[in-house]
Amino acid sequence: MRSNASMAMPLASIRPRDVEDFSRWLRERPAVSTIVRGTGSTRTKETRNLGRTISRSMQTNALRLVRGALDEAVRHEFIERNPAEKARIARGSAAPRDLSDQWLRAPEIDRLLACEEISLRDRTAFACAIGLGLRLGDLKHLEVSRVFLDTDVPGPHVLVDISKSAKWHRVPVMPWLMPWLRAHLATLPKKARFLFPATNGRPYCKSHDFGWGVTIERRQVGRGEARKLATVRTPGALERAGVTRRIRFHDLRGTTATHLALGSWGRTWSLHEIQSMLAHSDQRVTERYVRRVIDTLSDAARNTRKGP
Repeated sequence: MRSNASMAMPLASIRPRDVEDFSRWLRERPAVSTIVRGTGSTRTKETRNLGRTISRSMQTNALRLVRGALDEAVRHEFIERNPAEKARIARGSAAPRDLSDQWLRAPEIDRLLACEEISLRDRTAFACAIGLGLRLGDLKHLEVSRVFLDTDVPGPHVLVDISKSAKWHRVPVMPWLMPWLRAHLATLPKKARFLFPATNGRPYCKSHDFGWGVTIERRQVGRGEARKLATVRTPGALERAGVTRRIRFHDLRGTTATHLALGSWGRTWSLHEIQSMLAHSDQRVTERYVRRVIDTLSDAARNTRKGP
C-alpha cells in the first residue's frame, strides 16, 4: 500500500502494517470537489482541488470500507483474520488546515456588496447571510412573516426554524442590515411567503446558491448550420467582485462570527453572545473563530513596525 502498485497486493499477503501504511497514505490525499452539470450528452464534470487534505471523517469512512471488505474475505474463508481489525486512522495531519483564509475581510465584503455585476437581489442575500449568520438552507426558507423590523422589544429580529431543536431561534438584526432588508421587502409581491422566493413562490432548490459559485453549462451557441454545443462558464460572485480566494457560501457564517469577535462593526461581542446568535450547541464550535481573531492580532502585531 506504499505505492499504487502495492495497492493491488493479494489478500493473503496483507498485514496490519500494510493497513497502517494505507492509513498514513490516506492522511496525505488531497481533498477535491466535483461539480456535475447537465444530464445525458450535456453532462459535464469539473474537479477542483480544495487546497487541503481530506477530512478525518473521510479517512475514517475509507478505512471502514477496507475493514468491511476484509471482514467479507474472512467470512468467505479467503483469509483467516482481518488485518484491519484494530486499525485506526493516522494521527496528526500531513498539512495543518489553514483557517485564516476561510472568511471575508471587511474590504472584501465591501467589494462584494457593491459589485454591480451581481444583481441587487443576490447581494441582499449575501448581506443577510453575513449580517444574520444564516446557513444557506435557513436563508432560502426564511419567511416574510418571521421578519420583525419595527419592534422595540426585543428589537429588530428574524425567527429561524432550528430543526435540530424543534424550536424558533431569534436572530437580531444589526442596524447596518436594516436598509438592505427594508429595500428588499419593498420589492416583494404582497402575498410573498418567503423572503427570497423562487419564480413559483416556493423556496429555491437545494443547489441554488444565489450565483455564489462558478457554474459550467453546455449550451447551444451560434445560428443555423454553425449551431453547436459549447461549454459556457459563468463566474461566481466572488470572482466578479475581484476576490480570488476560495470561500464557500457556508463560510459567510464564519465571517459573521469572526467580525463580531473582532468588533469590526462597532462592538466586540463575547464568545457567549456569538454562540447564542449562531445557535451553536457547543461552545467549542464558536471558539474556532476566536483562533481567527488571535491570528488577526498576530498579523496586526507583525505590521506594527514603529516603536519607541
